Amino acid sequence: MAFSGKATYDNTELIAEDVADVVSMISPFETFLLDYLGDAASPATNTLHEWVEDQLSPSTMVASTAINSASADTAFQINGTGDKLQVGDLLRITGNNSLTYEEILQVTVVTGADSITCARGFGSVGPSSLAPGGSIELVANAALEGADVSGDLSQNRSRQYNFVQLYQKPVNISDTQRAVNLLGGVGDEYNYQVTQRTREIVRDLEKNTILGVASGNSFGSASAYRTTQGLWRSISSDTTKSAASFTESFLVNVVIRSAWDNGATDLDAIVADGNLKRSLDELADSRIRTTQDEETYRTEINVFESSFGRQQILPANRWMPANSLIVFGSDRVNVTNLQGRSFQNVPLSRTGHSEKSVITGEYTLEVKNSTGHAKAYLT
Repeated sequence: MAFSGKATYDNTELIAEDVADVVSMISPFETFLLDYLGDAASPATNTLHEWVEDQLSPSTMVASTAINSASADTAFQINGTGDKLQVGDLLRITGNNSLTYEEILQVTVVTGADSITCARGFGSVGPSSLAPGGSIELVANAALEGADVSGDLSQNRSRQYNFVQLYQKPVNISDTQRAVNLLGGVGDEYNYQVTQRTREIVRDLEKNTILGVASGNSFGSASAYRTTQGLWRSISSDTTKSAASFTESFLVNVVIRSAWDNGATDLDAIVADGNLKRSLDELADSRIRTTQDEETYRTEINVFESSFGRQQILPANRWMPANSLIVFGSDRVNVTNLQGRSFQNVPLSRTGHSEKSVITGEYTLEVKNSTGHAKAYLT
């Protein structure tokens, strides 16, 4: 028997729309690095933000000229650290790993920052040789009893800096748009857009904390932007490492060790992109045991511990360069706002029938002692 009722396709203008009462969104806005770092202890007070760094006299130096295997006193060039040495200091050639080729030298003359003379084979240890660019280690100072004191080994402190970057996201919603009923459970379009733009601006800060590029030595102008140098580009080239593939040995002996060799004993976190985060997780594969009745498969590690410290592994960070990671000490990395200029929604004067405001804030990044952090990428 044919149905004689009125069909929906004959009544489309009178049927209410069926729209779920939730706005769906998958745009990423997580900020795992900012969450881990937290708020800085104090704000910046100028658009040029500076901090002071200090260091002890170097424990190693680089020979600029070759050292041959002769036994007579030898003068040679070093990389500008000679004035941090004293007559009597004991040095050790560390250009190769075998103690069979070790030699101890004693400084007899300090000519200046770039040249010293040493007695060879001190204590009958040596002789050895070293090619240009090889490392010489300071073992210790040795002084003569009753000798007068001369010279000065004081270190100059250095001022480091970064510029404060201005962030802003405008919101401009008409009164009519605020008055009409909206789909997706949105009660007020203005409040909704403020929430969304706030998510965006905090996401931008997270990305810039990692990838930011300084525009140059500029306070900014009507046409020049003040921009902040990010963590990735702030880390010293001395502790930037690369490899064709990722291994535990590469992470420990090359990456973490490079910062540890420079004195970093406070490395407490690792942030990696999705690829190297999975590589970190897979380091534990051979140590994971499962039983037949388990219903959850786990393949993740959140802490990495080695002879050079214990690091919290942050969740995979989608803003990191591909196939890369950073090992850092969070006490020496601070995201700092300009005083009174943390993120806030600032209402603007009305012009016409609309509500206007801007979400704005000014932030910079402190990366203290850049040789005490390390980064790595796969080639």
